[in-house]
Amino acid sequence: MLISTSRKYKFSDQSNCIRIGNLLDDMWQVHDYFHRWQDQRYKDLNELRSLNKSLSRKIKGSNGWRRCVRQLARLYRKITNQRKDFQWRPLASDLCKKYDTIAIETLNLDGMKRLWGRKVSDLAFYQFVEILKYKCQKHKRQLVQIGQWTATTKPCSDCGFHNETLTLSDRQWTCPECASHHD
Repeated sequence: MLISTSRKYKFSDQSNCIRIGNLLDDMWQVHDYFHRWQDQRYKDLNELRSLNKSLSRKIKGSNGWRRCVRQLARLYRKITNQRKDFQWRPLASDLCKKYDTIAIETLNLDGMKRLWGRKVSDLAFYQFVEILKYKCQKHKRQLVQIGQWTATTKPCSDCGFHNETLTLSDRQWTCPECASHHD
């Protein structure tokens, strides 16, 4: 397995590579299992709310309180196991079987939590990256970690020319060195 963080990484075959960037947007595009897992998570979230509400009304130390604490711990364990199962089986395994090179952007999760809140925390991105590293090593795939502020659209993928005049509004550009068209 190759974990590369260098800025000058050239993909060997564009058709067999995938880039996972903004986690909340791209996981829906990467895998359709994610949407089904989200629906299940919200059902468990409602049950979690009701159990917490029930626990707050119990007398601390009573048998009912202990029973409610056990139910709450069981539900937390169930949610954790569902998340791990989703990350191991359908997502990481299929990505490693389908693609030779997987590129992951290093994300500012604290900044994303302010915007998205619980969704970012529930995805357990660090845990997913660790699972993906393991799976890439097992299947002998390349995992490339791209820095958050790395300009990935400015360099030409064919010759390496760095286009400094590129702005956010430019969706397509042609390399002046090798005349290849990028979109």
